[in-house]
Amino acid sequence: MSDDEVSITIDFDKPDAAFLSAVQDLIEPVYLGDYSPDYLNGTSMASLDWSETSPLAEYEVDFGFTLDGTKISALYLDLREAADEVLEAIHSSISKLDQLRELMLFLDEDAKMLDLSDLANLQYLEISKRRNPITLPDLSAMTELVALVVRAHLEEIPDLSHHPHLQRLIMRSTQVKEFPTTILSLEKLVWLEFGNQFSVLPDGILNLEHLAILDLVSDNLHYIPDDIAKLSKLQHLSLETDKLTSLPTTFNQLSRLTDLYLWNLPFEELPASICELTSLKYLWFKDNMSLRGSLKRIPEEIGNLSNLLNLQLNGHEIAAIPSGLGKLSNLRVLNLGINQLTSFPSAILELANLKKLELYLNPIDQLPPRIGDLQSLQYLDISDTKIRSLPSSIANLRNLEDFDALGCDLDGLPEALTKLNYTKFTSFLISLHDSPDTLDQSIQDWLENLVKYANDNIEEGIQVEISLYQPEEDDKFGDIDDDNPALLEDDD
Repeated sequence: MSDDEVSITIDFDKPDAAFLSAVQDLIEPVYLGDYSPDYLNGTSMASLDWSETSPLAEYEVDFGFTLDGTKISALYLDLREAADEVLEAIHSSISKLDQLRELMLFLDEDAKMLDLSDLANLQYLEISKRRNPITLPDLSAMTELVALVVRAHLEEIPDLSHHPHLQRLIMRSTQVKEFPTTILSLEKLVWLEFGNQFSVLPDGILNLEHLAILDLVSDNLHYIPDDIAKLSKLQHLSLETDKLTSLPTTFNQLSRLTDLYLWNLPFEELPASICELTSLKYLWFKDNMSLRGSLKRIPEEIGNLSNLLNLQLNGHEIAAIPSGLGKLSNLRVLNLGINQLTSFPSAILELANLKKLELYLNPIDQLPPRIGDLQSLQYLDISDTKIRSLPSSIANLRNLEDFDALGCDLDGLPEALTKLNYTKFTSFLISLHDSPDTLDQSIQDWLENLVKYANDNIEEGIQVEISLYQPEEDDKFGDIDDDNPALLEDDD
């Protein structure tokens, strides 16, 4: 951005707010995402200082669109609470911004779409609207458009052939029954998010050889081309469908894939082909349609994913974890919550670099004596399990910052717990079978110091809850009585 170009943020959140006051409210820069292509160069948009001492004060302002001598290159418009006179002024004058390159537009549910047909220099366009569907304005003049993001319900897909330079396209909510052929002509496309009624991903998608990010959402998607490996630059893949019964035969050849997100897929076993994707760093297999998904088995070959950092397998029917998981030496985050594990998987104890472990809502009955081997652990969630006691080796978890054992019927706490530095905790949540008064005095003192530390540093948002276990007859694991106050509180 050159010295004579400016970025503006306008938020007309007050019906009587005039432009002069609106532009003076500095907001946080807009972050365009981890995968922002180079052409954006990390561009942020912030408001201008239009005070009397500002160099811009000499410009006459009519709702910000008569800035003679100033090239407005980036504009963030939030019109969700705009007054009628503001909307009228914008509708009548936005076409004057012929130097605009980036526009983020937020509309209320009943708002009329702006006429953007004269913004020929636009490169980044993002339109968001509440609830009601929208029809996009005429975009055909925007031949330099590089990114089009529509966060609203679309009934029709525009002709995209006028945008040969398009690299980023996001349209996650549409009503089209077939995948639009107009998208298949975008040879420079790098980032594609699309949904949500089509059933077949056409073979023509394989011609988009620059695709690095592909995010597909569809209630009906049941076919993906077998030759998907031709998308050799693909790094991020997200599939959300409950109709896809198998992965393409060349799936294991997506050698550059680092992020894989699978939502609602009706698989009972994690496909072995996934375990051949040795570049994977993030693997999510979740069901967001029900509490539990269909996954029951994890193959031994999971240990081949030597670069994996984050593994999310919560919300399924998994009853056992293979020993191969212990080979994931780089794993930092493991979520196995809401499964059918009856014992602590021994393979986890081999994960020396693990920082976050979630085992909540499993019928696990104890932590192993070797839990202290996980000395990198910072976050441990065993809430709503059948665990009744904590091993003394928990004192070796010197990096522990977040501990959640709510919903556990703990018989007590080991004295070794006092070896942990309570000032490191940002969250400490437990349920006890008996009153804290029955604990050893050293444990009581440690807990009281923890509560006092949390109260003395309330601005840090430290969470501490020590409550009595309250089982419910209709709940397999029991629950916490929300009306039961914490038993250790500061006198103030």
